[in-house]
Amino acid sequence: MKVGSSANYHVRVRARSWDEPAEKAELYDGLYSVDLNEVVSLSFVPGPAAPRPWSVHDLPADIADFTSADQVRLLELLTSPYSVAPDQARAGTEEQFDWPFDWPDTGEPPRPTIFYVTPEAFAGYAADLDVLSDIAGNVHSVVRRADVADHLVVRFIEDRILGSPLLAPESAHAVGR
Repeated sequence: MKVGSSANYHVRVRARSWDEPAEKAELYDGLYSVDLNEVVSLSFVPGPAAPRPWSVHDLPADIADFTSADQVRLLELLTSPYSVAPDQARAGTEEQFDWPFDWPDTGEPPRPTIFYVTPEAFAGYAADLDVLSDIAGNVHSVVRRADVADHLVVRFIEDRILGSPLLAPESAHAVGR
């Protein structure tokens, strides 16, 4: 008998602009958050135009002072546990970053991980996420993986992210892997 979470995990998909004040919502256009079992968080980020190397030190100290979508996207990529971003040159690869802030906890800090895809694939995932946000966008979503397993973006998440050796053990456990 396996003790832990079911592989038929809950799925929640939300357009990030939904959760922001009206005056800042447009900065989050095109960003989606996907939560699996309310524990594993994924972000789909259109990608910043900011030149590399990326650093949180290039951003305003307070998120309330952000004035561009690029600032929001950069912070999302550098702090989201798992994110997906379009990049033709890096498509099919992954990149991990060190946690960009002080880590007061005694354990290891998270390692934000970006899964790169082609711009065309990202556009397909974004369209699918828009559809899924209508199905599984409730704050307390009861939609299960089996209910949405036929969606392109769910198959991508399962194959590329949940199947990745970069998936943290606690994330794998949370989704029954």
